[in-house]
Formats: sequence, C-alpha cells, structure tokens
Amino acid sequence: VKNKLFYFVDFDGQRNTSPNVTFLQVAPPADADSQAAARELQPALAPYVQKLDNNVALFKTDWEINGSQRLSVRYNLNRFKGANFENGGPASAAEHTGNSNVTTDNVAVQHTRILSSSSVLESRFNLFRDDEPGLANSERPEAVIRQNGITVMSTGRNSFSPRYTNLKSYQWLESFSKVAGSHTFKAGLDMNFQRIANFFPGNFGGSYTFNSYADFAARRAFSFTQGFAGA
Repeated sequence: VKNKLFYFVDFDGQRNTSPNVTFLQVAPPADADSQAAARELQPALAPYVQKLDNNVALFKTDWEINGSQRLSVRYNLNRFKGANFENGGPASAAEHTGNSNVTTDNVAVQHTRILSSSSVLESRFNLFRDDEPGLANSERPEAVIRQNGITVMSTGRNSFSPRYTNLKSYQWLESFSKVAGSHTFKAGLDMNFQRIANFFPGNFGGSYTFNSYADFAARRAFSFTQGFAGA
C-alpha cells in the first residue's frame, strides 16, 4: 500500500550431497590376528553419503498506521538437516556418525508511537527458539583402532552423540524518550527470559582404544573410558 505498508521476503535454499569414502589408514600386518581384524572391519569400510539441506527465510513488514504510529514485524527461520554430519572422514565408519539438525525461529515486533513533538514511546517484543539435536547411528560402544600410533578406523557410537541444545528466549523492551531543551531523557525496562537445556553425554556409551589390529582381534584394549550423565 503506497506510503503505508511495505514488505520484504527472502528465501535461500541449499542442497549438497557428498560421498564419504572409508578405508584403513595403515595396511594391516601379515600376521593372523591382524588379518582377522582387517576382515572383521570390512563392514566398516562401506562408503556412505553426507547430505546437507538448509533453508533460510526472512519476512519483514512495516506499517505506517498513521502519522504518529509505526509497526514493524520481522520473522527469520532456519531449517537445517545434515545427514551423517556428526562425524566423517576416511577413518570414521557410518555407525560412528549421525544426523545433525537445527530448527530456529526468531520473531521481532516493534511499535513506535509519537506522543508529542518532544516525546516518543517505543515497545519491542522478541521471541527466539533454537533446537539443535545431534543423533547417533549406533548404540554400540566406540572402538578406536590404531596401528603404529595412527587411527586406522573408528566404529560404534561416537563419543558425543546423541546430544541436544535447546534455547527459548522471550524479551520485552519498553522505552520512553523526552526532549527538554538541550537535553534528552530516556527511561525504560528490558525483561529477558531464557530457558536453556543442554545435554552432552561425553563417552556415555563407552569408548575402547586398541593400539594395534592384533589387539583389536584379541580384544586387548589399551584403555576404556565411560562417562555417566547427571540428574
């Protein structure tokens, strides 16, 4: 509406798919145990796909209600789905990764009212929501197999998934401005409520480290680490 109502819309969509090829970083020695470990690890060498779908959008409108009032509304959203984005690389099996997702919404409303030639009242409200879970492709304990100090393959659930971070925020701002002669006075309030939940289960499923193919075949772990969640 001419000189009254204005709007703007924007959308950005990203699509990306890439293969993740896995292979043993060091050739297994010729002894029977090392060759048995290599055969056992064959299923972990299957390639998998990492896929990224990301949608970002913005809507904004401004309304000149009358000569003394203006209303602005803005909405941002982000929808991200990352298939097998929790981990990757040639030494990380498909079960050692998982999906990474992001859901974000942000709404901002602003109302400005001119009370007189020297005073203005401004009201704002913001709503923000962010949800970022990371999933796991396996429930088996993590197994990190090394040879000559080099990690040749990692299987099982990785050390930090599944996890999540959630945030909900509400903000209300009110301000009053007054011009008196050569001075400007401003007073108001800013109330911000945040609810945050974070769960990061480091090594919750347990993590074994084997210092050679032969040790892996014989189940002679060099170390085992496990963490336990709190309340």
